[in-house]
Amino acid sequence: MNDIEKLLRKYAKPTSAERYTKKYKRELKQKQRIKNRHLLLDELTNEIPFHLTNTQIRTIRYFIDTVKDFNKLHRRCSNKTILLAMIFLLRTLDKPKTNVDEYSISKKYGLNNTNFRLIICRLNNEILKSLPITIHETKKDNYEYLEKSDK
Repeated sequence: MNDIEKLLRKYAKPTSAERYTKKYKRELKQKQRIKNRHLLLDELTNEIPFHLTNTQIRTIRYFIDTVKDFNKLHRRCSNKTILLAMIFLLRTLDKPKTNVDEYSISKKYGLNNTNFRLIICRLNNEILKSLPITIHETKKDNYEYLEKSDK
């Protein structure tokens, strides 16, 4: 009986044709984390003392989808803190004199100016890594092409 059990344990490894492989489970867990972050964003948009437009919310959702691992942005901050930093990024783009430390919600979730700057710099770096940048060589510089045209 023991020999049969040993053989069963030895050959009871999942095959590649099975559905629940390690890679599939990892992908499911990643999708679940992204959905949870979207739900956290919905909670935070109800909590913040200012209004976000639909385009700003879509921008934050794009950030969530492009940055898969929030630990790359800041290891010690929670997901809510990182999402709040993204919200304040869009707030400072609209109103440049916005100070993160003045809001009580930032104190509630532990967001200060130094964490905010660090998260935003790393977010910018992650987004730049995801964008395909190509270099086109030219024989001479065309500065008219670089200027903004009103056409």
